[in-house]
Amino acid sequence: MPKFVYEESRRKQDAFVAGFVAGLLSIVGTYWLDVKKVQRQVQGKQFRLFKGMGPAMGAQAFRTGITYCGFDTLGGQFRVWGFVGVLWDFVAAATGAVVGECIATPMDVWKNSAIQRQDIPTGRVPRWIWT
Repeated sequence: MPKFVYEESRRKQDAFVAGFVAGLLSIVGTYWLDVKKVQRQVQGKQFRLFKGMGPAMGAQAFRTGITYCGFDTLGGQFRVWGFVGVLWDFVAAATGAVVGECIATPMDVWKNSAIQRQDIPTGRVPRWIWT
């Protein structure tokens, strides 16, 4: 039976693609629920399903991108410094998540206030997002 060889470069490429797909699916599958929840909390009435989705999805994608970038950068630096193992992977992931949340929180505040006022700036977003 031949031994299966999984090259490191191929593993990294597959991990990147899998992470990208997982992040995209989680954003598309769950974030619209948050938009609807905020609309219901602050206004108590229903709106079109995709109204306000562009900026909201953009805020979530921004947070996810910052988190993954922070994890990848810090994790790589830990390996260069010789810090390897599950604990250091956790520290890199947690730090990336904290930095992502800190950077993206102002966008979330803007999103929630825009949902409350229903004055999301449609002039800066393609029209197909709103219809």
